[in-house]
Amino acid sequence: MTQRHYKRRNYFIDKKTQSKFMAAFALSSLISAIAAVFIFVFLSQTKLEKTMYTMRLPETTLADLLFEEMVLTTGIAVIVVILLFSYTLIKIFSRIEHPLIKLKGAILKIKEGNLRDTVALRKNEEFQDFAHTLDKMRTALRTKIQVIQINSENLSRVGEGDKQDSTTLTEECHSRLKTIKQELELLKL
Repeated sequence: MTQRHYKRRNYFIDKKTQSKFMAAFALSSLISAIAAVFIFVFLSQTKLEKTMYTMRLPETTLADLLFEEMVLTTGIAVIVVILLFSYTLIKIFSRIEHPLIKLKGAILKIKEGNLRDTVALRKNEEFQDFAHTLDKMRTALRTKIQVIQINSENLSRVGEGDKQDSTTLTEECHSRLKTIKQELELLKL
């Protein structure tokens, strides 16, 4: 039994958006790490200078001497990371939420039978490909249903107008019904 290797699939967000999202997280982590180092250097330097000017050596180890500064720096770094991550998430979700609401509304309209309206997303919003595919599906459905409608109207008009013999009338009815049946089979109901 061979193991299948599947390519990565993009179900919702395209690679460009995913890359931007990951780059934002990496950048915010890097910024917070650099900020943490500078904050620790500043706080420890201040503490060491204060200790040197007291003219007395502390009775603790150097690690214990700078422990408070290390905890404070870690806390500040965590807060900065959380704030940057939150900002990134809010920005990404704002680009995703509105299009999803519009797409859901479009699908509900299709369910109700409205095949005229198109999905109009803003240029920078996500799911452009999905909206385009949904519009193509709606257009294809509308075209197939219009063909069925035209054929059914033609079928209803077959008996009207000129007097035709029953054989010709029956053949034309069968021909129109066959066309309608073929169109319905395309819909795979």
